[in-house]
Amino acid sequence: LEHYGRTYGRELGRPKTRRQVAHWKDYQRFLTWAEGMRDKERKEGFYRIAYVRSYNDHYFGAALAFTKTPMYKVGYTPAINFKHKPDTADAGLYTLLNVKYVVSIGAQGGNLEIAKRFGAIYVYRYKGYTSKRYTLEGPGKVEVLGFDPGGSGIRLKVSGASAKSRLVLHVANYPNWSAGVEGGETLPITTASLKGHKHFISVPAKNGTLVFSYGMVASNMLGAALSWLAVGLLVLFAVRKRRPSFLAPQLEKLRIPGQEQEKVIR
Repeated sequence: LEHYGRTYGRELGRPKTRRQVAHWKDYQRFLTWAEGMRDKERKEGFYRIAYVRSYNDHYFGAALAFTKTPMYKVGYTPAINFKHKPDTADAGLYTLLNVKYVVSIGAQGGNLEIAKRFGAIYVYRYKGYTSKRYTLEGPGKVEVLGFDPGGSGIRLKVSGASAKSRLVLHVANYPNWSAGVEGGETLPITTASLKGHKHFISVPAKNGTLVFSYGMVASNMLGAALSWLAVGLLVLFAVRKRRPSFLAPQLEKLRIPGQEQEKVIR
Protein backbone atom coordinates (compact mmCIF):
# COMPACT_ATOMS: atom_id res chain seq x y z
CA LEU A 1 0.00 0.00 0.00
CA GLU A 2 2.88 2.35 0.72
CA HIS A 3 4.30 1.69 -2.76
CA TYR A 4 0.84 2.20 -4.28
CA GLY A 5 0.50 5.58 -2.56
CA ARG A 6 3.87 6.77 -3.82
CA THR A 7 3.16 5.78 -7.42
CA TYR A 8 -0.43 5.30 -8.58
CA GLY A 9 -2.44 6.65 -5.67
CA ARG A 10 -1.09 10.17 -5.93
CA GLU A 11 -2.49 10.48 -9.47
CA LEU A 12 -6.08 9.59 -8.55
CA GLY A 13 -8.55 12.45 -8.78
CA ARG A 14 -6.09 14.81 -10.44
CA PRO A 15 -7.25 15.81 -13.93
CA LYS A 16 -4.51 16.83 -16.35
CA THR A 17 -4.38 19.39 -19.12
CA ARG A 18 -2.92 18.60 -22.53
CA ARG A 19 0.37 20.15 -21.52
CA GLN A 20 0.60 17.78 -18.55
CA VAL A 21 -0.02 14.60 -20.57
CA ALA A 22 3.25 13.01 -21.55
CA HIS A 23 3.99 12.76 -25.28
CA TRP A 24 0.75 14.60 -26.14
CA LYS A 25 1.74 15.64 -29.68
CA ASP A 26 3.13 12.18 -30.45
CA TYR A 27 -0.12 10.63 -29.19
CA GLN A 28 -2.20 12.86 -31.47
CA ARG A 29 -0.05 11.89 -34.45
CA PHE A 30 -0.54 8.22 -33.66
CA LEU A 31 -4.33 8.59 -33.32
CA THR A 32 -4.54 10.35 -36.68
CA TRP A 33 -2.48 7.63 -38.35
CA ALA A 34 -4.48 4.78 -36.78
CA GLU A 35 -7.82 6.29 -37.80
CA GLY A 36 -6.59 7.02 -41.33
CA MET A 37 -5.53 3.45 -42.04
CA ARG A 38 -8.60 1.80 -40.49
CA ASP A 39 -10.75 1.41 -43.62
CA LYS A 40 -7.89 -0.05 -45.64
CA GLU A 41 -6.94 -2.51 -42.91
CA ARG A 42 -10.52 -3.65 -42.32
CA LYS A 43 -10.79 -4.70 -45.96
CA GLU A 44 -8.10 -7.27 -45.22
CA GLY A 45 -9.97 -8.59 -42.16
CA PHE A 46 -11.08 -7.81 -38.62
CA TYR A 47 -8.28 -6.68 -36.31
CA ARG A 48 -7.53 -5.11 -32.95
CA ILE A 49 -4.85 -2.81 -31.63
CA ALA A 50 -3.22 -3.91 -28.36
CA TYR A 51 -2.06 -1.15 -26.00
CA VAL A 52 0.65 -2.12 -23.52
CA ARG A 53 0.80 -0.13 -20.30
CA SER A 54 1.54 -0.83 -16.64
CA TYR A 55 -0.77 -1.47 -13.69
CA ASN A 56 -3.72 0.94 -13.41
CA ASP A 57 -2.46 3.05 -16.33
CA HIS A 58 -5.19 4.58 -18.53
CA TYR A 59 -2.94 6.43 -20.97
CA PHE A 60 -4.39 4.74 -24.07
CA GLY A 61 -7.84 4.24 -22.54
CA ALA A 62 -9.65 6.67 -24.87
CA ALA A 63 -7.88 5.60 -28.07
CA LEU A 64 -10.90 3.62 -29.25
CA ALA A 65 -13.01 6.79 -29.42
CA PHE A 66 -10.56 8.35 -31.89
CA THR A 67 -9.27 5.40 -33.94
CA LYS A 68 -12.68 3.63 -34.17
CA THR A 69 -10.70 0.39 -34.00
CA PRO A 70 -11.36 -2.43 -31.48
CA MET A 71 -8.70 -2.45 -28.78
CA TYR A 72 -7.11 -4.85 -26.32
CA LYS A 73 -5.75 -3.25 -23.11
CA VAL A 74 -2.69 -5.08 -21.80
CA GLY A 75 -2.11 -4.52 -18.09
CA TYR A 76 -4.42 -4.95 -15.11
CA THR A 77 -6.82 -2.03 -14.66
CA PRO A 78 -9.22 -2.38 -11.67
CA ALA A 79 -11.65 0.24 -12.95
CA ILE A 80 -12.49 -1.84 -16.07
CA ASN A 81 -12.17 -5.36 -14.76
CA PHE A 82 -14.45 -8.41 -14.83
CA LYS A 83 -14.06 -12.13 -14.19
CA HIS A 84 -13.14 -13.29 -17.69
CA LYS A 85 -11.28 -10.20 -18.89
CA PRO A 86 -7.92 -10.98 -20.52
CA ASP A 87 -5.12 -8.49 -19.86
CA THR A 88 -1.76 -10.18 -20.48
CA ALA A 89 0.79 -9.65 -23.25
CA ASP A 90 0.56 -13.26 -24.37
CA ALA A 91 1.25 -14.31 -27.99
CA GLY A 92 -1.57 -16.87 -27.86
CA LEU A 93 -4.06 -14.21 -26.77
CA TYR A 94 -2.81 -11.80 -29.42
CA THR A 95 -3.58 -14.42 -32.08
CA LEU A 96 -6.98 -15.35 -30.66
CA LEU A 97 -8.03 -11.70 -30.23
CA ASN A 98 -6.97 -10.74 -33.78
CA VAL A 99 -4.30 -8.33 -32.58
CA LYS A 100 -2.54 -6.87 -35.61
CA TYR A 101 -0.73 -3.93 -34.02
CA VAL A 102 0.84 -3.52 -30.59
CA VAL A 103 1.33 0.02 -29.27
CA SER A 104 3.50 1.03 -26.33
CA ILE A 105 5.52 3.86 -24.86
CA GLY A 106 9.03 2.52 -25.26
CA ALA A 107 10.34 -0.57 -27.02
CA GLN A 108 8.78 -4.04 -26.80
CA GLY A 109 10.16 -7.50 -27.53
CA GLY A 110 8.57 -10.71 -28.77
CA ASN A 111 7.11 -11.73 -32.09
CA LEU A 112 6.84 -8.11 -33.24
CA GLU A 113 8.28 -5.93 -35.99
CA ILE A 114 8.34 -2.15 -35.92
CA ALA A 115 5.71 -0.58 -38.18
CA LYS A 116 5.76 3.10 -37.16
CA ARG A 117 7.15 5.31 -34.48
CA PHE A 118 5.78 8.59 -33.16
CA GLY A 119 8.43 9.91 -30.81
CA ALA A 120 8.27 7.76 -27.68
CA ILE A 121 5.22 5.85 -28.97
CA TYR A 122 6.14 2.63 -30.77
CA VAL A 123 3.76 0.83 -33.14
CA TYR A 124 4.58 -2.81 -33.84
CA ARG A 125 3.04 -5.27 -36.27
CA TYR A 126 2.30 -8.61 -34.62
CA LYS A 127 3.67 -11.41 -36.84
CA GLY A 128 1.16 -13.98 -35.63
CA TYR A 129 -1.91 -12.01 -36.70
CA THR A 130 -4.92 -13.84 -38.11
CA SER A 131 -8.42 -12.60 -38.90
CA LYS A 132 -10.08 -15.85 -37.72
CA ARG A 133 -12.63 -14.90 -35.08
CA TYR A 134 -14.01 -18.24 -33.93
CA THR A 135 -13.09 -21.86 -33.21
CA LEU A 136 -15.47 -24.66 -34.21
CA GLU A 137 -15.07 -27.72 -32.02
CA GLY A 138 -16.44 -30.72 -33.88
CA PRO A 139 -17.77 -31.16 -37.42
CA GLY A 140 -19.36 -28.33 -39.36
CA LYS A 141 -18.71 -25.17 -41.30
CA VAL A 142 -18.98 -21.50 -40.27
CA GLU A 143 -19.54 -18.41 -42.39
CA VAL A 144 -19.12 -14.92 -40.88
CA LEU A 145 -22.11 -12.76 -41.82
CA GLY A 146 -21.29 -9.88 -39.49
CA PHE A 147 -18.74 -9.29 -36.76
CA ASP A 148 -18.97 -6.06 -34.76
CA PRO A 149 -18.67 -6.94 -31.03
CA GLY A 150 -18.75 -3.30 -29.93
CA GLY A 151 -21.60 -2.26 -32.19
CA SER A 152 -24.24 -4.13 -34.17
CA GLY A 153 -23.31 -7.55 -32.79
CA ILE A 154 -22.20 -10.85 -34.32
CA ARG A 155 -23.92 -13.07 -36.90
CA LEU A 156 -22.49 -16.44 -37.97
CA LYS A 157 -24.02 -19.07 -40.28
CA VAL A 158 -23.40 -22.65 -39.17
CA SER A 159 -23.97 -25.71 -41.37
CA GLY A 160 -23.11 -29.41 -41.14
CA ALA A 161 -22.71 -29.33 -37.36
CA SER A 162 -23.43 -32.35 -35.17
CA ALA A 163 -25.19 -32.45 -31.81
CA LYS A 164 -21.81 -32.33 -30.04
CA SER A 165 -20.33 -29.45 -32.04
CA ARG A 166 -19.58 -26.23 -30.16
CA LEU A 167 -18.79 -22.77 -31.43
CA VAL A 168 -16.31 -20.65 -29.48
CA LEU A 169 -16.07 -16.94 -30.28
CA HIS A 170 -12.74 -15.21 -29.81
CA VAL A 171 -14.53 -12.68 -27.61
CA ALA A 172 -14.35 -12.47 -23.81
CA ASN A 173 -17.47 -13.71 -22.05
CA TYR A 174 -19.45 -11.13 -20.10
CA PRO A 175 -22.94 -11.50 -18.57
CA ASN A 176 -24.45 -8.92 -20.94
CA TRP A 177 -23.98 -11.20 -23.97
CA SER A 178 -26.93 -13.22 -25.26
CA ALA A 179 -27.07 -15.75 -28.09
CA GLY A 180 -29.67 -17.55 -30.13
CA VAL A 181 -30.64 -19.03 -33.46
CA GLU A 182 -32.20 -16.37 -35.67
CA GLY A 183 -35.97 -16.81 -35.46
CA GLY A 184 -35.56 -19.74 -33.06
CA GLU A 185 -34.24 -20.87 -29.70
CA THR A 186 -32.05 -19.07 -27.20
CA LEU A 187 -28.62 -20.63 -26.72
CA PRO A 188 -26.91 -21.06 -23.33
CA ILE A 189 -23.53 -19.35 -23.08
CA THR A 190 -20.62 -20.86 -21.18
CA THR A 191 -16.97 -19.82 -20.82
CA ALA A 192 -14.45 -21.82 -22.84
CA SER A 193 -10.67 -22.17 -22.70
CA LEU A 194 -8.47 -21.70 -25.76
CA LYS A 195 -4.69 -22.06 -25.61
CA GLY A 196 -4.90 -22.22 -21.83
CA HIS A 197 -6.93 -19.02 -21.44
CA LYS A 198 -10.43 -19.38 -20.00
CA HIS A 199 -12.12 -16.24 -21.31
CA PHE A 200 -14.21 -17.00 -24.38
CA ILE A 201 -17.90 -17.23 -25.33
CA SER A 202 -19.01 -20.80 -26.11
CA VAL A 203 -22.40 -22.02 -27.38
CA PRO A 204 -23.82 -25.20 -28.95
CA ALA A 205 -23.12 -25.00 -32.71
CA LYS A 206 -26.71 -25.21 -33.96
CA ASN A 207 -27.22 -25.25 -37.72
CA GLY A 208 -28.62 -21.95 -38.93
CA THR A 209 -27.77 -18.30 -38.37
CA LEU A 210 -26.50 -17.67 -34.84
CA VAL A 211 -26.93 -14.15 -33.48
CA PHE A 212 -24.91 -12.71 -30.59
CA SER A 213 -25.91 -9.39 -29.07
CA TYR A 214 -24.71 -7.28 -26.16
CA GLY A 215 -27.34 -5.47 -24.12
CA MET A 216 -28.61 -4.38 -20.75
CA VAL A 217 -29.51 -7.15 -18.30
CA ALA A 218 -31.94 -6.70 -15.40
CA SER A 219 -29.19 -5.95 -12.86
CA ASN A 220 -27.81 -3.20 -15.13
CA MET A 221 -31.25 -1.62 -15.53
CA LEU A 222 -31.85 -1.72 -11.78
CA GLY A 223 -28.45 -0.14 -11.14
CA ALA A 224 -29.14 2.59 -13.70
CA ALA A 225 -32.55 3.32 -12.17
CA LEU A 226 -31.08 3.60 -8.66
CA SER A 227 -28.31 5.86 -9.94
CA TRP A 228 -30.77 8.23 -11.61
CA LEU A 229 -32.93 8.19 -8.46
CA ALA A 230 -29.90 9.18 -6.39
CA VAL A 231 -29.10 12.00 -8.83
CA GLY A 232 -32.69 13.23 -8.62
CA LEU A 233 -32.59 13.27 -4.81
CA LEU A 234 -29.30 15.17 -4.79
CA VAL A 235 -30.75 17.78 -7.15
CA LEU A 236 -33.88 18.03 -4.98
CA PHE A 237 -31.87 18.57 -1.80
CA ALA A 238 -29.65 21.14 -3.50
CA VAL A 239 -32.65 23.13 -4.75
CA ARG A 240 -34.34 22.90 -1.36
CA LYS A 241 -31.29 24.28 0.39
CA ARG A 242 -30.65 27.15 -2.02
CA ARG A 243 -34.25 28.09 -2.94
CA PRO A 244 -36.68 26.90 -0.23
CA SER A 245 -39.47 29.13 -1.53
CA PHE A 246 -39.38 27.32 -4.88
CA LEU A 247 -40.28 23.95 -3.33
CA ALA A 248 -42.76 25.16 -0.72
CA PRO A 249 -45.87 25.13 -2.98
CA GLN A 250 -45.01 21.68 -4.35
CA LEU A 251 -44.46 20.18 -0.89
CA GLU A 252 -47.69 21.79 0.34
CA LYS A 253 -49.64 19.87 -2.31
CA LEU A 254 -48.27 16.59 -0.94
CA ARG A 255 -49.68 17.16 2.53
CA ILE A 256 -52.25 14.56 3.56
CA PRO A 257 -55.60 16.17 4.46
CA GLY A 258 -56.60 15.84 8.09
CA GLN A 259 -53.08 15.17 9.36
CA GLU A 260 -50.95 17.60 11.25
CA GLN A 261 -47.51 17.82 9.70
CA GLU A 262 -44.52 19.75 10.73
CA LYS A 263 -43.62 22.34 8.15
CA VAL A 264 -40.60 21.27 6.21
CA ILE A 265 -39.91 24.65 4.70
CA ARG A 266 -39.36 27.35 7.31
